[in-house]
Amino acid sequence: MTGFMKENWIKKYRDAANLIGPSRDVLVAFNANIDMVFDLESLDLELDAAPKEHEKAESFKEIKSTLRYCVDKRENREIELGEIDHEFKGAEQSIGGQAGIMANFLSGIGNGVIFYTPFLSEELAEMMNENILYPVVEGDFTLKNVRDATNTDRTKRNLIFEYSNGETGRVIFSRKLKGFGPYFRKGVEDSFEEIDDDVDRIVLSGFHNVEGNREAKLKKSASQISKLDTPVHMEFVYRNDELSSMIAEHVIPEVNSIGLDEDEMKKLIDLLGLEVDVDENLTLGEAFHAGKQLIEKYNMQRCHLHTYRFHLTVADKDYPISKRSMRDAMLFGELCAIKTADTGEIPEAGQLKKFDMKNKHIPELKEMNHFQQFFDLHNFVEEGTAELEDYKVAAIPPIIHEEPKRLVGMGDIISAGAFVGELNQLP
Repeated sequence: MTGFMKENWIKKYRDAANLIGPSRDVLVAFNANIDMVFDLESLDLELDAAPKEHEKAESFKEIKSTLRYCVDKRENREIELGEIDHEFKGAEQSIGGQAGIMANFLSGIGNGVIFYTPFLSEELAEMMNENILYPVVEGDFTLKNVRDATNTDRTKRNLIFEYSNGETGRVIFSRKLKGFGPYFRKGVEDSFEEIDDDVDRIVLSGFHNVEGNREAKLKKSASQISKLDTPVHMEFVYRNDELSSMIAEHVIPEVNSIGLDEDEMKKLIDLLGLEVDVDENLTLGEAFHAGKQLIEKYNMQRCHLHTYRFHLTVADKDYPISKRSMRDAMLFGELCAIKTADTGEIPEAGQLKKFDMKNKHIPELKEMNHFQQFFDLHNFVEEGTAELEDYKVAAIPPIIHEEPKRLVGMGDIISAGAFVGELNQLP
């Protein structure tokens, strides 16, 4: 039965490759940088003390200790990086930052993308897809090609180490960009009505990178988001309890949708005191209850979680997307991320139909089975959709790539692909 069910889901994935189009217009902001990606196996992680996670790595020794800790705990983390006197060689460079990755991805599969980041250097702009637009105010509001809209010579660079330890993962050491604030300049804010008319969805990220007077900047961002009528999705990243509490207090209440991975969901459960008991790994049932509580607490419409065992979208009963469309959009987002792992590059539209299961597998469907049995559902393991307690639920088993060429940005591609992909089945 399990083999049959897995083949059923593989067929659904193949069908999801056809979900591209028609083109949608999307505004994406705020964080973008250049990623310097290293293979962890090239780094000697021998330590003279027990590994420890450092909230801020200020020496090469602290980088190694944090890496060893995260690998042992199988955690994906983003850690602040201080000024370190160490030369890192052999990196592959690519576009980074959640917004940078999502903008290139959504543009590459055929969507119209307006991209905004406060500090746009020529070096960064050259890594953006050439058809991406950038909002500029020069007397009047206008949209320029991103490569003609640079406004600084400063470029943020992150160090990223990928590892495989039963599960694949990555640790990001993120440098500060002095003055960064996840909000739009006033001239762009004054043109929100025009932007609302022009875009179908808005995807925001980078709130964890805020610098300076963090709370004032987050309040400003929240005030701006409240003025937007277009559905807004935020990609959540945990940095520390203090900052994440500010984001939860000011920003999350203003968005329609939130996306996060398992580690970040567990952090939020603890931080917010949600009524969910988690031993080690989140079960599908626990994830449903956590998503439901986030929607209720912040009056959101949608919560999207991706883990190595299942992906789940929980939405309010009045969310104007069918549960089947929610499911198929998750399949599409995961398919795009797996293509990234397959080739090492952010995929473009023409690559998605060339899908095969070489070096890939679908894990056991235990979580979906348990969920079906606990809630006495019919065909949930086969279809992945249900209506429960006034909520729409869609879940899928992920595809696990056994020899990934790239891990960075997969979660961002999954989230952006699912949120925008929900529209691909509408007229």
